This record gives sequence, structure tokens and C-alpha cells, in this order.
Amino acid sequence: MALTVLAALGWAAAARFTTPPAAAEGAGLVRWRAPAEAAAESKRLGRPILYDFTAGWCPPCKRMTTEVFGNPADAAMINSRFVPVRVMDRKSEDGKNPPDIEALQRTYHIDAFPTLVVEFGDGRKPLVFRGYASAANTRQDLERAAGTAR
Repeated sequence: MALTVLAALGWAAAARFTTPPAAAEGAGLVRWRAPAEAAAESKRLGRPILYDFTAGWCPPCKRMTTEVFGNPADAAMINSRFVPVRVMDRKSEDGKNPPDIEALQRTYHIDAFPTLVVEFGDGRKPLVFRGYASAANTRQDLERAAGTAR
């Protein structure tokens, strides 16, 4: 279902999902993809999609960006085992999100930031990790999710 939502969004809408490369990706260590290309790449590579639902105003999101996505070992693991997609919430800044972002947030019931969602794309229920306690906890969650990927 989520992959169908992504396919319907199109390339033009995909640009609103991600932040500019140097802005918040831990110096570009994680290779964030646009949602419109993530589904095809996930299928081609046989890797699950890792959605990072985040917001610019969110202190725990900033910590996760620095401590996890900015860590070379964690970024390498994410790049090799997932198709990473950053989804930036703009409701606080712009008063509302574009419809395509709202649709993706509704699909995964996003009600807190940060939230990581691992979408397998094979009909299994996605794994959802809400909040940020530490880099170690996040690493453990992602390793577990990668281990359940087929």
C-alpha cells in the first residue's frame, strides 16, 4: 500500500520530502533518496525502505541526525542495508504539510518525531520506532530490522 502511495506521488512531489544534502544529513553520510525513487530501488536491491520522519524544530531529531546519521559506521550500515528516505515535516513552519507528505504520514500513522519506519514492501507490517533514546538503541533497532529483511 505504501509503495503505491509513493508511486502516485510523482517526481515533482518528491522534492518536498527531503532536505538539501548538506542541511541535515550528518555531512551527507547517509544517501537519502526521494520517495518516488525509493520503491523501485527497494525492489531492485531487495532492501527495505527506511523512512526518517523528522522536523527541523525537533531537538531529538537533531540529536539522531548527529549521533546516528552523522556516524560513519551507522551511515554505512544504513546505506548498505536500507533504501533511506528522509521525510521532513513542515507543519510548524508553513502551517500545513503538502498533501503528499500528509498522505505518507497518514499511511504510517506518524504522530511524533522522530519516527523511523522500515517498510519491507512485501505485505508484512512495517516496523515503527518512535522517539529517540540513544544512538545505541537506534542502532539495535535498525540491526534488528535489517535482520528481518528478506
